[in-house]
Amino acid sequence: MDNLGIFYINLARSQDRRRAMEAELNKYHCTYTRVEAVDGKQPEMVKNSGYSAKLNKKYYHKSLSSGEIGCVESHKRALNAFLQSDFQCALILEDDARANYDLFQELTSVAQTANSWDVVKLYLGKKKKRLGNAVKISENLTIGIPQKIPNSTLAQLVSREGAEKLMQAYAEFGEPSDVLLKSWWRYNLRILAVENAVFDTADVASEIDQQSHRKGTKKHRLKRLWQKLKYEVFNQIKKQSDTLLSSLVKMSVK
Repeated sequence: MDNLGIFYINLARSQDRRRAMEAELNKYHCTYTRVEAVDGKQPEMVKNSGYSAKLNKKYYHKSLSSGEIGCVESHKRALNAFLQSDFQCALILEDDARANYDLFQELTSVAQTANSWDVVKLYLGKKKKRLGNAVKISENLTIGIPQKIPNSTLAQLVSREGAEKLMQAYAEFGEPSDVLLKSWWRYNLRILAVENAVFDTADVASEIDQQSHRKGTKKHRLKRLWQKLKYEVFNQIKKQSDTLLSSLVKMSVK
């Protein structure tokens, strides 16, 4: 994995998670970099973040918790660490990610196509996502354009161009790290997903929920419904860009 850097995000106080994550990565005999997460329980670290109440009101249906703000800031740290390295592609993981052994070995094949995309989602959430214009990258791995971008930033590949776009998107934000990616058109993000999940989540409690009472935050249900409707409608009119992106991917693997 010479052209692929591995970065995992971990809170300083989460030593059990750190040990479990490093034990997981050591199975694959790869080098990796730990990125210390921003702790939502330390208000002074969140106070100087790029969180914007104005953007939050415009784009999201509830205020972000300190844990959600810390999550975005943590991903900014990981992206910055990648951009300061010599790697052409980064695998960015949260510390509760667990890999599918057979598919993990195929990531170098995907990394070689990094000129054609910005982000490849490697975790699909609870439900498998339907892909458009799927392209077989290797014997075991197929990627395509997800009809719905998976929630979660648990595990994803990021190209250098993609990292620069994400840093711009996260510079001033009003949405959680994963939700922001769903509005890919605002940042011209080219987001793909794998057909079969390369990573799944370990059975551990959410660090974001532990840092702050996210589920207790007041929601604006009508606003949430309107935002979902806009997203669904916009997804239906992106077919032309889908065709272009699929062509780029096919060219990159010839």
